[in-house]
Amino acid sequence: MRFKYHLDRIKNNQDIQLHNPDAKISFISSDDAARSLKHIGENRVLGPINCCNTGSISVGSFLNEMASSLGAEVKFAKERNEKNASPYRIEEDWFMSNELLLESGLNLEKIIKVVKNLLIK
Repeated sequence: MRFKYHLDRIKNNQDIQLHNPDAKISFISSDDAARSLKHIGENRVLGPINCCNTGSISVGSFLNEMASSLGAEVKFAKERNEKNASPYRIEEDWFMSNELLLESGLNLEKIIKVVKNLLIK
């Protein structure tokens, strides 16, 4: 739903308001989520496990990648209103590390590749 919100706003040339376009976030693809859970179960990985793709991306870069895939531009709003407030309106970095999974032998896709693959679909 959050992804679609942004796609629709960009497609319709509507503005999007963010607190901090430079704040970094992480995601996980459904394929890597499934692979992570399988790997954790089969290898009995223990500890504070974060299932996320490798790396992070700024919210602004994420929206710009989305717009680029649509042949459009993001209209960033300075003022917030009921309709333009992004669900990704975070003030500071909000991403996770998948270091434990990587150390246990699971290779997860880099975030930028996941973002680009999402946009192709």
